[in-house]
Amino acid sequence: MFYASYNIRLFIYLLFRKGTMVVISNDLDTLPANYLVSRLRKVSLVYDSHEYFTEVPELKGRFFVKNFWSLLERLLVPGVDAAYTVNESLSKMYSVRYGVEFGVVRNVPDNDLEVKEFSLPAEFAEKGFMIYQGAVNKDRGLEELIDIIAEEKELRLIIAGDGDVIEDLKKRVYNADISDFVLFTGKIEPGMLKGLTHKALMGLSLEKKTNLNYYYALPNKLFDYIRAGIPVLCSNFPEMRKIVLDYKVGRVIDPANKAEIKRNIKLMINDQEKRAEWISNTRLASGELSWNNERKQLVNIYQKVGIEIKISNSTQIQNGLNYEN
Repeated sequence: MFYASYNIRLFIYLLFRKGTMVVISNDLDTLPANYLVSRLRKVSLVYDSHEYFTEVPELKGRFFVKNFWSLLERLLVPGVDAAYTVNESLSKMYSVRYGVEFGVVRNVPDNDLEVKEFSLPAEFAEKGFMIYQGAVNKDRGLEELIDIIAEEKELRLIIAGDGDVIEDLKKRVYNADISDFVLFTGKIEPGMLKGLTHKALMGLSLEKKTNLNYYYALPNKLFDYIRAGIPVLCSNFPEMRKIVLDYKVGRVIDPANKAEIKRNIKLMINDQEKRAEWISNTRLASGELSWNNERKQLVNIYQKVGIEIKISNSTQIQNGLNYEN
C-alpha cells in the first residue's frame, strides 16, 4: 500500500510537471508511475536499476510481494528507452532477459570530495582499526566480526552506518564486554567518512550469499576503500572478486566461514610486505576507478535518447549502495 500510494502521487506530480523531456526511474519501485507518464506525455523513459531489486533480502520468503514486483518488471522494463545498472553481471542478465541494452555505471568515488576530520578515540588511533561502512543489516558479516573481536580482544572495528540490526549488534558487543573494541559511528557525512576510512588498516565487505542481490553486488564501499588507500577483505562473489583480484588490492574469502575470516584478517594486518603491495596497488587502481572516468558512460546513455547532459567533476550519481547502505 505504501508503494501504491507513492506511485499514485508520483504519477500525478510528473503528469503535470512542465518542461519534462525525460523521466528517470531510479529502481523498480518508481517504474510504474514513470512508465505511465512517459506513454501519456510521449517523453523518453530511462531506467536506472540500482540493484537486483526482485532478489533483495527484504523480499525473501514473501512469495506474493516478490512475484508482484517480478510481474511489473517483466511488463515494464522491455518498454524503456534506455537503461543502465551498477555492474556487468546485472547488465548481462537484464539485457538477455528483457531484450534491452543495459549500460553500466558503477558507483565509484568522487575525486574531489572534501576530506573532513573524524576524531578517533585514543586506543583506535594508536593501535589501528578495521572499518565496515554502509548499511548495518542482516547477513553483512558483522555478527561474525564481533564474535572474532570478542575471541581475540586485540582487534578493533568501526562500524560506520545505520540499519535494521544495529541495536542487536550493540547488545552483542555489550554482552561480550568489548565496548572498548567496537565503535558505532551511526550515519556520518561523506567527507567525514572519507577522512575516517583513510585511517583504517583495512576495509571489510563480507556480505553472505543469502540472496542473489548480495551475490551480484558491487558495493560502493569497495571503491571507497580503494580510494582511501586501504586493503580490502571481501566476499568471494563475482563482481567484488573481479575488482579486488584484478587490481590486486586485497583478498577474497568465504564470508560464511568465521575461521577463514579471522585467519585472513590477521594475515592482512600482520604481513607488512603484502600490505605495502596492496596499498601501492590501491593508488594505481584509483586512477582508473574514478568518477571522472565513469561519468562518461552516463553521458553516453542519455545521448542515446537525445538528452545532452553535462556533469561536473564534483557531481556524483549515487548508484547501488550509498553511504547508508
